[in-house]
Amino acid sequence: MSTKNSKANESKGTLPQTGEKDNQEMGQFGLLGLGLLTLTGLFVFRRKEEK
Repeated sequence: MSTKNSKANESKGTLPQTGEKDNQEMGQFGLLGLGLLTLTGLFVFRRKEEK
């Protein structure tokens, strides 16, 4: 980040952009991982009940 951009942001009264797109992608990966863990847990739980 250059000092030129930070000075421009200060004079406009706006906040710098902090990578909202990256946060959304990480949230999607987190939900995918949670879903896979849930399915795995259900599969293991059912196998234990059958024995």
